[in-house]
Amino acid sequence: MLHGIPETHLMWHRIAPARAERFTVVATDLRGHGMSGKPPSTPDHAPYRMRAIAADQVEVMAALGFDRFAAVGHDRGARCAYRMALDHPVAVSLLAVLDVVPTGEVYARADADGGSVDVSRGRQSVRRRLRPAQRRTWSQRV
Repeated sequence: MLHGIPETHLMWHRIAPARAERFTVVATDLRGHGMSGKPPSTPDHAPYRMRAIAADQVEVMAALGFDRFAAVGHDRGARCAYRMALDHPVAVSLLAVLDVVPTGEVYARADADGGSVDVSRGRQSVRRRLRPAQRRTWSQRV
């Protein structure tokens, strides 16, 4: 179970016990959050890319004896879980993501100049400016 921002693994405290009645529950802190490691960044921010954070989670599960597992992620944890499923399809048996717009959709909905994104949330519409690094197309990011 992977948390969102600004939470830690503790965000799951109300549902984890019920899940633990039928499943083994592992709730970690993503790299840089809570009690996790916080390696220094680099100019390209490689230690904090989703690919690195997803690899952390696969390593944790392998260290616990799970070569194959289901993943649930909320917000930033959903992005991590999605990346984990893409990079490690043999390890991730099932994937559930909560409260996140798929990255591909975000870029598909960007304005022609790539400067803003309109994301609908029920009756609300959220419009925000993208930083230049976020303006690259999805294919450039994968």
